Amino acid sequence: MTDQTQTGLICVDDARAIPWPNVKSHKHSRGRLAVVAGSPLHTGAARLAAGAGQRIGAGWVNLYGTPDACEIMAHHETSILISVRDCRISLRDQIEDFEAIVIGPAFGLTPSCCADVLELAAHFQGGLVLDADALTLIAGSGEKGLKILRARPEAAILTPHSGEFARLFGEFDAGCKVAATQAAARLSGTIIVHKGAITVLAAPNGDVFLCEHATPFLASAGSGDVLAGLIGGLLAQGMAAIDACKAAIWIHGEAGRRVGAGLIAQDLISILPNVLNDLAPHALKRTIHQDLASSR
Repeated sequence: MTDQTQTGLICVDDARAIPWPNVKSHKHSRGRLAVVAGSPLHTGAARLAAGAGQRIGAGWVNLYGTPDACEIMAHHETSILISVRDCRISLRDQIEDFEAIVIGPAFGLTPSCCADVLELAAHFQGGLVLDADALTLIAGSGEKGLKILRARPEAAILTPHSGEFARLFGEFDAGCKVAATQAAARLSGTIIVHKGAITVLAAPNGDVFLCEHATPFLASAGSGDVLAGLIGGLLAQGMAAIDACKAAIWIHGEAGRRVGAGLIAQDLISILPNVLNDLAPHALKRTIHQDLASSR
């Protein structure tokens, strides 16, 4: 590592740094997040990511899917927008006006899914979070996928668990998780959130941060989809990518600790308002009070 490389622990102060609204905020000023769903029987993962993005503050969250998938999602969602993908237009063109995109949770592993992921990686200029199936598709594309990721002007964010990490970058010694993640971030030109009991966050420039603020109860299906949505929601609000990852990782861990035994992924979204209110209620109230006074 060079002298300029940063290392450290992710802490509550990273979480407190998230964007907070004021009296002049509205849904469009708080950012737009798109989440792309997969097949009709597997929309739950995308809905978890979208719900987390909305809870963390993105003002306009939109789920995209096939007509059949949208019909399923419309039976579950009320405040999240549902949009049918137009097969005559590329996915990139349909969601190019969003500040951030999450793609991968239960997205599918077909050739057309791979084409969508690679197209977004190559051409979408906003915040891009690649999770779950998107990581498997990138791994299956070989050097082509990594070349596309390296060419992006803004680093994509990859959120693998250790199995997905190994598919992308090869097997590694569990005792060398930090070094392996740091090397993979440099190689791929991406920001990597390597999930686990200790989450390792690494940037292309060699910066690496660790988070131990979690609980074993987070080892539950859908938990990672929520984390991807939290990151996407913060990116949509204009937070710098590495800072969005730090904040999302800590908040995700805190939510898990508060739920504890019996945790399922939906619980993380439900408890987020309590976590957020404890992070910055005084600063937020003071800001709103000052804004109201100045507007009179």
